[in-house]
Amino acid sequence: MANVGGSATLVLGEEGFDLAEVSGGRIPSDPMIVIEHHWEAARDVARSLAVGTGRPLDAGALRSPVPAPRSIFGLVANYPPAILPTPPVPMVFGKFPSAVAGPFDDVRLPPPALLPMQAEWTVLEAELAVVIGAGGRHIPVTDALDRVAGFTVAQDITERVHEFGPRGTSVGTMDYESLKALGKSLDTFCPLGPVLVTLDEFADPGRLELECRLNGRLVQKASTADLLMGVADLMVFLSSFVTLRPGDVILTGTPAPIGGQLPRLSPGDVIETSISGLGRLRNHVTLEE
Repeated sequence: MANVGGSATLVLGEEGFDLAEVSGGRIPSDPMIVIEHHWEAARDVARSLAVGTGRPLDAGALRSPVPAPRSIFGLVANYPPAILPTPPVPMVFGKFPSAVAGPFDDVRLPPPALLPMQAEWTVLEAELAVVIGAGGRHIPVTDALDRVAGFTVAQDITERVHEFGPRGTSVGTMDYESLKALGKSLDTFCPLGPVLVTLDEFADPGRLELECRLNGRLVQKASTADLLMGVADLMVFLSSFVTLRPGDVILTGTPAPIGGQLPRLSPGDVIETSISGLGRLRNHVTLEE
């Protein structure tokens, strides 16, 4: 499913089918309402479609297929060899939903003079995003994947100065200046897309190839088979604390960068993020006005 100009659109090959139209109005056009209340019905409609009966997909009109998730959960160091030994439990952070952007939207860097610490250092982080379908609390691992609506491609753009704080101070002190969630949640800092793909489209949904290029240079490459904690186990862990709701997004972590250092972003850069079977994000980096 894609979001074309705000309307849920089923995708078959290079063709798009407006979901409200092909369902005879039984299913609304809002992508979030589709995920939350009509996902199985939408899948039934998708099975009835035939190549050659849709419209050419307008890539320029694509928006995030999950435009307004209630919650975005992120994972730290979920690929080797990010942390050794492997942590006994995953490190989780929150990213505010207002950061969501479309697959071809600009990523806007904040002017340092307008930030509390008067500094900016922003990096890219390519990730597989899991979109929750049925959700629930205390989800058993045996049916966790059945509660996934689908996968999509994500960028977890991060401003490091405010994420970590400039002096390496500790949580619990008056000098603590880390604003991790805010450093990850500036407007446009979570591109998602280009489509939301159900897991039955993959021969092995646990083994997808991820790549990220900056200005054409390969900076990240990995397989999701290398995740230290896989999708099902992540859902079990998170749902032991909170109820996962339809449309919630889990960013599963970013692989170690080629060369050992995530590159700093600058205005004029082009970030291309792709995952096999899911498509590609292409985001230009600009300076927020």
